[in-house]
Amino acid sequence: MLMQVERGDQFVVCGSNGGNPDVPNWYRNLVAAEEAHVEVDGGRRHCTFTEVIDDAERDECWGLLVAAYPNFTSYQELTDRRPPVGVLSPD
Repeated sequence: MLMQVERGDQFVVCGSNGGNPDVPNWYRNLVAAEEAHVEVDGGRRHCTFTEVIDDAERDECWGLLVAAYPNFTSYQELTDRRPPVGVLSPD
């Protein structure tokens, strides 16, 4: 189960791994598969996954993540890596 952070009809996810040094496997799997099924409010949707690499878009997504769960800031402080951010877009 991941946090539901919405951006319009999309879902923003972050591979913070609680500030641990490695990117979590679930995030690596999304990058490799480029798709997933998302279950929200009893419904299931097929989504395309895109890793956010544009700095301005990442800043926007990061702001949404921190607003929804301020501990993302603490996770960033615990690691030297930049936690990856991705977007799941329903088909």
